[in-house]
Amino acid sequence: MRIKRLTLKNFMGVRDFTLDVPTGGNIAVFGENATGKSSLFSAFTFLLFGKDSLGKADFEIKTRNASGEVIPMIDHEVEGVFDINGSEVTLKKVYSEKWTKKRGSAEHSFDGHETNHFVDGAPKSKGEYQKFIAEIAPEELFRLLTSPTHFNEGMKWQDRRNILLEISGNIPDSAVIAAHPELKELSGLKRSIEDEKKVTLAERKKINDELTVIPARIDEATKALPGSVDISAAALMDKAKKATGELQELQQKKADIENGGRVATLRREIADIETAMITLQNKYGVAPVATEDREILKGLNTDLEKTEKEIKAFAEQSATWNGELDKCKPVSASLAERWKEAQAMVFIPGGSCPTCGQEYGENLQAVQEADFNRLKAEKKEEILAADKQNKENAAIARAAISKNETDKAEAEKERESIKTKIEAIQAVVAKKETVPTVTELPEYMELVEQKRTATASLADAKSAGTASTTGITEQITAKQAEITGYNEKITAIEMRANGEKRITELAARQKELASQFEQHEAMLFRIETFTRVKVSMLDESINSRFETVKFKLFDELINGGLAECCTCTVNGVEYGSVNNGHRIRAGAEIVNVMQKHYGVSAPVFFDNAESVTALPDMDCQVVRLVVSANDKTLRVEI
Repeated sequence: MRIKRLTLKNFMGVRDFTLDVPTGGNIAVFGENATGKSSLFSAFTFLLFGKDSLGKADFEIKTRNASGEVIPMIDHEVEGVFDINGSEVTLKKVYSEKWTKKRGSAEHSFDGHETNHFVDGAPKSKGEYQKFIAEIAPEELFRLLTSPTHFNEGMKWQDRRNILLEISGNIPDSAVIAAHPELKELSGLKRSIEDEKKVTLAERKKINDELTVIPARIDEATKALPGSVDISAAALMDKAKKATGELQELQQKKADIENGGRVATLRREIADIETAMITLQNKYGVAPVATEDREILKGLNTDLEKTEKEIKAFAEQSATWNGELDKCKPVSASLAERWKEAQAMVFIPGGSCPTCGQEYGENLQAVQEADFNRLKAEKKEEILAADKQNKENAAIARAAISKNETDKAEAEKERESIKTKIEAIQAVVAKKETVPTVTELPEYMELVEQKRTATASLADAKSAGTASTTGITEQITAKQAEITGYNEKITAIEMRANGEKRITELAARQKELASQFEQHEAMLFRIETFTRVKVSMLDESINSRFETVKFKLFDELINGGLAECCTCTVNGVEYGSVNNGHRIRAGAEIVNVMQKHYGVSAPVFFDNAESVTALPDMDCQVVRLVVSANDKTLRVEI
């Protein structure tokens, strides 16, 4: 693509200028500051993408006068004639203000802006125009190929990095491994190298976290070990078993003494009395259920709930209709006011026709008065019709409110009737289901007295036998203490054995984790080695395509690792630190490589080109914008 002609009219301060390059050759445009050099670049990008040279869609297109005010009601045009693959194509955009004259008004009013698009003189919609441009080259690619600063200053480093990898062809992991035998262990991985690194780092952290806490766990388990016992657990269990047998014999002996003779008889007697008391409780403790009455009560409650909902619905409907009635009142007042205004309308002859603007003469006053009377009559008829409809609406609302209030009153009366029936049925149910108090029955009170007497006799019988069991009780207590001592020693032996086993397991786990940690460290070392080798190969592949410009795709971190980046250097100095001339030369070199890679030749604009003594050879049209104090207006050299 080459520019053959670029015409600006009222565009970004340029009133009328044509850049005429019939051969499509390289161009140098000279002019002092603010003469419109940068406007040429913005005109080119506006024509293609509707944006200025910096990529902004919201920029100042309009031309201002000497006072700095926008000149209204003029078109702002850019037209370009291009050589595209040997064919001449004319593109044009016209940015205009929209002014409209409303009916009945002599003044025009501003109604926004519009942009009209043309391809070879034929009008196109915005979508059709954009589609035509996209078929030449997408916007982002076009900026990359036409602006020497866009790659380094207008793109994210991640996007720059991806483009460089695309141009050089990303080196497959298999090729890196094949070229370096020391990395052969990475060839059998099921994951990518990057995923393997992430997994290995995560597993190493997990192993290290567990390794960190194991010493504390071993120390804790060691401190928790009970003291050693000078007898085996088996021997202690034999002693405990023998003592348990002796305890059971003593307990049986004591029970025989306590349960013999009078005591056993009284216990059986008390048990029989308690059984009789339970029988009476079961007999009188369950009330009859008034089943039929409860069904009636259930139905009445359902009717009550239904009636309550009806009352609520009637109230809500009345509120709605009251709202409608309230709306009619201001309407009525408004119509009355409009009627007064219509009645007060008086014909005044003269004036001009609202359609053609011609003054009414005396010969037209009769027609004018007839039109006035007709309009006045129509307005009054319209008010009367609206007043009639409003009154009908009010009448409908009042009728609905009256009916709702009547229905509501009937429902409230029904509700009170149902409540009265519910209270009567509830009284019947309560009376039928009343349970007598069993403890007040004579036969139950007699059983209570019998139990009290038998219990007192049992206490006396037990007291009589206490003297003969005192010695046995003391023997039982001593034997229980002996068994407890044996069990405590057995528990201590088991706890020590479990503790020592736990310590052994922790030590073995520590050794196992240490081995796993070393394996993961070795894998990470291999991956780091792989990454450094691949970085070197990528740097060499990419940088071999450039002369003075080089790219660094990885940063070395303090911990020895690598982080992805995309830093441009010019003769070893980072792009941001070199002067403007070197930045322009670097941009030209990058554009050269990009145009060759994508197979697209497009004009390249070099702003502030006076800072560069010489540009590299380029296989495309070059437009140099040069600041020249001696050129008060734009001067073009082809």
